[in-house]
Amino acid sequence: MLRSIRRLTVGAAASLLLAACAGQAAPDTASDSSPSSGRHTMADGSTMSDATMREMSSDDGESGASGADESAPAPGDVTHRQDGPSSAAAMICSLEIAKAVQSAFALPSVPSATDGWVEQTYTCTYELPDSTVRLSVKDLDGAPAGRAWFDALAGRLERARPVTGLPNLGFPAVETPGSVGSVAFLKDHKTLWVDAGNVAPRDLRPGFSRTATAYNVAAHVIACWME
Repeated sequence: MLRSIRRLTVGAAASLLLAACAGQAAPDTASDSSPSSGRHTMADGSTMSDATMREMSSDDGESGASGADESAPAPGDVTHRQDGPSSAAAMICSLEIAKAVQSAFALPSVPSATDGWVEQTYTCTYELPDSTVRLSVKDLDGAPAGRAWFDALAGRLERARPVTGLPNLGFPAVETPGSVGSVAFLKDHKTLWVDAGNVAPRDLRPGFSRTATAYNVAAHVIACWME
C-alpha cells in the first residue's frame, strides 16, 4: 500500500505553511524533548527530519534565496493579459514561487522559467541544472467544472491516491508514488498540479523523491493562495 507523502505532525505542517509565503525560516513548534516526532514518512517510504523540512521551506537558507532581487520581474515574465490567468494562477510563475523552487532543489540561484496560457491552463516550467519541473493551474471559476477537471486529472495520474489528514492542507489533493512525481490540489475551483516526473535524479536533494519535492513546492503555492 502506498504511504502518504509525509505523516506530518501539526507543528511541522504549520511551520511549512508559515515559511512558505512569508519568506521567513519556519519556527520549530515540535517538541524539542521528543526526537521521534521530528521525522516524517514520504510516499516512497523514505523519511525527512524536521530540520531538513524547515531548510527546504525557508527562503533564507543556504540555497542563496536571500540574495534574490525582490524588485526583479517574475521568472516567466508574467503579464496579466485581459484574457489570461487570474492573479492566483499567475502566482506559480512569480518570484516568490521561483524562490520556493530554488529552495526545494537547493539551487544556487533563482531558476529561470517559461510560462504559457492555453485553454484556461496556465503553466510555468522551471529550468533545473539537468531537467525541468512544471507547475500548472487549470484556471476555472465554477465549482462543478473545477471539481470535474480535478477528478479527471486524478484519474489520469499513474497510481494516484488521495492525500489525507493534515498533509492535504484542508483541500482535495492527490499524490503519486515517489518516483512518478506528481502532486495536485484543488482550491477555489482551480487545480494546481506540480509535475516533477521529468526531474533528473541528480537534480533532487539527496534522499528526496520527485513526489516529496513536488509536494514541497505545491505547499508553498497553496500557502500563498491562503494569504
